[in-house]
Amino acid sequence: MLTYETGNPHFGGRTFVRLDGNGDVLVEQTHGQQVRTFVGQVDPAACAEILAHFTTARERRQGAICPAEDPPVPGETVVTVRAVIGPERSELSFWSNRRWADPALARLVSGFERLASAASGGVVRF
Repeated sequence: MLTYETGNPHFGGRTFVRLDGNGDVLVEQTHGQQVRTFVGQVDPAACAEILAHFTTARERRQGAICPAEDPPVPGETVVTVRAVIGPERSELSFWSNRRWADPALARLVSGFERLASAASGGVVRF
């Protein structure tokens, strides 16, 4: 299972995406008190592809600056991606703007954004 979460509590927004190994996708988009939930199904190969992007990004970020040490640009949000594969759990957190400087992060975030858009029928946009 892979999860992606981003949002800015100051603006009351949050997007959460869960991708299961069988291709099930759950998307929750929160804005203020309104929560919209979408479910979908993708080819299980999508999970393997995003997991590969996660692994690459995590390996590249070893020893890199974490969000707590790296001051954000105004409007940025923290992106947190978690992977649970059997008994192993991994997490990667970074400021959203980091994706533009790191191709591995860009591929990871773009993969989740495509999933969210597809599962919501295009309602969820980034």
